[in-house]
Amino acid sequence: MKTKKLLICMLVAALLFNTNYINAFAAETNTTENSINKDTSVANASTVKAKVTVKSKKKSYTSAQLKYLACLIQAEAGNQSYTGKLAVANVVLNRVKNKAYPSSIKGVIYDRKWSVQFTVAYNGRLSKELKKFSHYSTKAQKLSVKAAKEALEGNNNIGSYKHFTVYSKYLARKHANHKKIGAHIFF
Repeated sequence: MKTKKLLICMLVAALLFNTNYINAFAAETNTTENSINKDTSVANASTVKAKVTVKSKKKSYTSAQLKYLACLIQAEAGNQSYTGKLAVANVVLNRVKNKAYPSSIKGVIYDRKWSVQFTVAYNGRLSKELKKFSHYSTKAQKLSVKAAKEALEGNNNIGSYKHFTVYSKYLARKHANHKKIGAHIFF
């Protein structure tokens, strides 16, 4: 019976939170507030209160990785929405995960194997952002840092896309499988 109760609690939690960040569930059944009578049926189990503990994901990135990713986001998409900033971060991380690209964030940003993907890495804009990083205080800068953290913690809003550029109808026709976010097209 305890296994059924735990499974029900896990299902309810998964439906409520709908996220990949739930690492562990703990249902307390011995307290009076959360106790479940032995003859409670599965049909009315959804009305039973259960305490669910969600363990936060541990930081799995370095401050240098966060700095490079946040500064790239600010340089490339500083004027874009949070969604656009998160998508730019995920392009970098998708490349890091792909064997065809360097295996580090910094390596991907400065990669020139197939020409230059991130122009800001070579035109001076990224260098300026890296120098200002410790003083990021504007809303746009804070959103860039937030997007970098979210992406590094696993929040992906573009799937496996590895490229982005300024949106054009030509590119939209050329890449039938794409996503337009703000002024950018991701493919």
